[in-house]
Amino acid sequence: MSSHLGSLLSSHLGSLLSSHLGSHLSSHLSVQTSAGGAHRRATTRTAYRRAAVGWCTVAVDFPQELKELRATMDSVRSVTDLEGLGRRITELEAQASAPDLWDDPDKAQVVTSALSRANAERERVLSMDSRIEDLETLVEMGTEESDRATMEEAERELLALRKDVGELEVRTLLSGEYDEREAVVTIRAGAGGVDAADFAEMLMRMYLRWAERHDYPTKVMDTSYA
Repeated sequence: MSSHLGSLLSSHLGSLLSSHLGSHLSSHLSVQTSAGGAHRRATTRTAYRRAAVGWCTVAVDFPQELKELRATMDSVRSVTDLEGLGRRITELEAQASAPDLWDDPDKAQVVTSALSRANAERERVLSMDSRIEDLETLVEMGTEESDRATMEEAERELLALRKDVGELEVRTLLSGEYDEREAVVTIRAGAGGVDAADFAEMLMRMYLRWAERHDYPTKVMDTSYA
């Protein structure tokens, strides 16, 4: 059973609950005042995207968001070890190009599959780094030109990057020796009566949906209602 699985599921459960509550990472609230029908706003050089929420606004701090994305990618790269992965790819490419490779079809399949996985793993990390750099450029353009459409596009890409970087982090952490094996997850309601039982059932549904979205096969072994 993976030593990371429980913490990862808990982390993603927290993210799911936060998303339902409408929270934004590193968001700040600012109040707009109105005088004579015109809104007065303090102007800054910091790239913010404001969206109306009731009587106040939510400001997305792009520099902080980019900093957090880069910090996550730093962790991903430290686990992935791109240099070691590059050496591994070079070795596998040499084996794959051997003229007698397919004399042993089973060995050939192992080599080509390993090469494909290694290339895909490296490409996932490099493409995510590229997308973060592109987002930074987009934010700079939108800020300099005060272009609302560009900033809206940057916000959409930021949301997509949060999701994709989070999924890449999970994939990277689930790359240990035993992480491909099956895991058993037990959810107990404990004391608390009907409310605790309902919450335990909600947790189970959320875990099942998370597994389904990530293409992990699941099977409910047993459900006991007290």
